[in-house]
Amino acid sequence: MPKVGKKKFPYTAKGKAAAKAYAKGEKMESKAEKRMEMKKGMKKMGKKK
Repeated sequence: MPKVGKKKFPYTAKGKAAAKAYAKGEKMESKAEKRMEMKKGMKKMGKKK
């Protein structure tokens, strides 16, 4: 079974498509989280001066 994170998907056409969609959603979330962390870090760095 394809495994994405902690989720498992069946080896069917629907399962593979679901795994891809889930992985793409996870990737987008992690990118958004990283962006937010960078913004917070930049604000903190600006305050230190």
